[in-house]
Amino acid sequence: RPAVAAPRCLVGGEPPPELSGDAPDVGVGAADESKLLRWYERQIPMLAGRAAPAESRLRRNPKVAATAVMLLKRFYLSHSILECEPMAHCLGAVFLAAKLEDEFVSCADLAAAVL
Repeated sequence: RPAVAAPRCLVGGEPPPELSGDAPDVGVGAADESKLLRWYERQIPMLAGRAAPAESRLRRNPKVAATAVMLLKRFYLSHSILECEPMAHCLGAVFLAAKLEDEFVSCADLAAAVL
């Protein structure tokens, strides 16, 4: 079983201590994987939903964040979060969700929001 890598934040702040991956010999179980996925799902509304800062260029209709979370969940039904980079998939899900909901999000705005 692979060791947990510390998740990268989309919006700032620190991940919860149970997801920090400080214990090198501890493997990842299904419960840990679902905790990690839920943490990334909660990052999406802070990036592009109504929970985003008012000055953010990514603040969109709550339907965009909900669609992005749904896309992320559907992707990880058939893939492991340990095999695929979840931060990149979160950004891709936000971009696709904005397209689906007819709200424009540029790649430059997405990149600026996480750098």
